[in-house]
Amino acid sequence: MDQFLLSPACEKHGALLGNYRKPVTGNARSGGLSNGVCLVPPTILVVDDHLETRTLIVRILQPQGYEVAAVADGEAALAMAAIKNPDLVIADVLLPGLNGLSVIDTLRQRDARLRVIAISAVHDVLEHPESVPAGLDPESIAFLPKPFALTSLIALVHQLLRDPVLIQTA
Repeated sequence: MDQFLLSPACEKHGALLGNYRKPVTGNARSGGLSNGVCLVPPTILVVDDHLETRTLIVRILQPQGYEVAAVADGEAALAMAAIKNPDLVIADVLLPGLNGLSVIDTLRQRDARLRVIAISAVHDVLEHPESVPAGLDPESIAFLPKPFALTSLIALVHQLLRDPVLIQTA
């Protein structure tokens, strides 16, 4: 039995390729592995209605090697997630229209392993059961209160995306 340690991004793209029997090779777009190194950068979706916050998050995460997409509202987040298939979502809780927790809940129904960071200026929003959708476990969401230190965001993103997934093959 072979074993491969795949990062969340490689595991996701490997699943799309349907190839766990041997490491695949190729460029970053193919979702391949080269000499055991994942060539697919993790994809992060940022959802915040404040342009300055979105722009800042994108500018600090792209140089870290992540592919980052950003949108301003919940409906756009669901549409973008269907296209990008993110490894991590950073969502403001208080969005106009479809709020951030509802976005997270919908995306988690599509992919239960999706990593999530909720950001909000309302520091105790996850402690109010009426604000959390029924199927969403607040304990499964990393929370970062606004304003936050950029180093805290980077560290949390790295922590959530570094945990590899062990794939065993016959």
